[in-house]
Amino acid sequence: MSLQSLQNLCRKLFREIEWATALEAKIEAVKSKSLESFVGGHAGYILGLDHIASVREMIMTACRLFDEGAANRESLTKAFHLLRRPDVRAELIRSERKRLQFQEGKDVAEQIVALESKWKTLRKKNARAVERLKSARDTTLAHSLDTPPSQSPIYKDLFDVIAAAREIVGDLALIAGTNLKGFGTAQSIWKQRADEYWEVLVAGPRL
Repeated sequence: MSLQSLQNLCRKLFREIEWATALEAKIEAVKSKSLESFVGGHAGYILGLDHIASVREMIMTACRLFDEGAANRESLTKAFHLLRRPDVRAELIRSERKRLQFQEGKDVAEQIVALESKWKTLRKKNARAVERLKSARDTTLAHSLDTPPSQSPIYKDLFDVIAAAREIVGDLALIAGTNLKGFGTAQSIWKQRADEYWEVLVAGPRL
């Protein structure tokens, strides 16, 4: 394992968060608008299917981010396992110390320790939500089991877990040098796109 392994994983996790951010914007746009007047009849069924598909995919993405177990699962758990390796950590500190000192005015070793503390806190805070999402995934999404989820997740579970992952991945990518911009711009762009999408639907076809 090397720093490159961690950086490659960071890039993959960053793409997962960008995807989840796009889905989140789409789901939130539906929740914030009154579409009943335009989705009557058969159109309402299609809108419902589209919304459910987005929620299901966002659940799967959240579960992938917090996956555990086998070493080939590309998740936040694996990222912090790599970060704890003395060889990877030493290489990261050597590689990124000057850049982070110049850009952030902080020592990279201190940033790593702070990030590990934040990960521990957010992981514990969202443990029950992750558990409910994984239960739904295992019983109804990834498989079709004859037992229902032990406890069904709610929207807040999904959004809280993605928000925690977004914060961690943004910080991790900054430290690893794989992405320096964070997700603020992406969130604004996808919110605008989602709002425009639903406005077009409400307006109906242009003749």
